[in-house]
Amino acid sequence: MVGRYKQAMDAISGNSGVELFLGPVIDEAKRKHVTALLGRHDERVSSTTRRGSGARESTTRSEQQRDVASAQELQQLRRGRALVVHGRDLPMVVEVEPYYRRADLRALLSA
Repeated sequence: MVGRYKQAMDAISGNSGVELFLGPVIDEAKRKHVTALLGRHDERVSSTTRRGSGARESTTRSEQQRDVASAQELQQLRRGRALVVHGRDLPMVVEVEPYYRRADLRALLSA
């Protein structure tokens, strides 16, 4: 779409209620767009440190911001799956099936 519509891409995307990204998402610009679209969340992190051979331990807990989906996770989204982003609903990963593999749709198209 970017190659064909270039300038209108933001308008098309902005007026769309649903965005569907078929896996794997390998284009860097698209991965950045999807990562920004999904946003970030707080993740709790803890680490434990032992001092010497004794039983003394120190545990540190903190929160850090993390992308909801990293570039690597998007790149590893396998074929046959898609990421669906719809308005304010939570994003979801769904299984997709080509229409030509579905007998009901083949019958509908041949009618």
